[in-house]
Amino acid sequence: MSMDKRRTETAKRWTKLVAVPVGVLGAGAMVLAATHATVTASAWNNNNVIESGSWTKSKVGSDKGTDAVVDLTGAKSLMPGATGTAKVTYTYEPGKAEGKESWGQVILKDIAVTKGQGQPVIIPSHSELAKHLRLKIGVKQGNHKEEKEMTLAEWYASENEGRRVELLRQKLDRNQMQAPTNRADVTLDWKLDDDAPAEAANSGLKFGLGAEIDVVK
Repeated sequence: MSMDKRRTETAKRWTKLVAVPVGVLGAGAMVLAATHATVTASAWNNNNVIESGSWTKSKVGSDKGTDAVVDLTGAKSLMPGATGTAKVTYTYEPGKAEGKESWGQVILKDIAVTKGQGQPVIIPSHSELAKHLRLKIGVKQGNHKEEKEMTLAEWYASENEGRRVELLRQKLDRNQMQAPTNRADVTLDWKLDDDAPAEAANSGLKFGLGAEIDVVK
């Protein structure tokens, strides 16, 4: 091989070797330029705020507080033919944040009868006192009114064996707390039959009366 030819082959090999680093350096320069891009325009919506509103938990009030609505003991104990009346007002304050709707309910519950020295009567509807004591309960809530009169034995047998008897259920107004529908006026009238037998004497009865708010989820 002539001297000129060897020189030409050597030059070609060096040309190939040099070409590779130049290409790599070029790619590196491109990557470096991409990681330092400059933002030239933007739009922002700042000061986004979320606050919770003001609300309270549902409440029910009674103008009797926690006292009994009826207390016929001692000198006020019933005798045949005795009558009487008592009243209580419940006010509802439905919470706006609880469920979709609020309903007010007036409830008679936990009817229990005793005899003799306070011995419980297992089935209150079998008590002679329960058979001869008539109890009329009226509930007015807004434009709605319910009134029913039965013996205590019948009240006991009417629903859930006296554990829970719903007297009135109405939808409440969440926007106006003083709305008429958010108030329930309850009247209780009683009468012990004139012909109540001696077996009805020396007996007693207890029951719960109250109001509650039922929330529809």
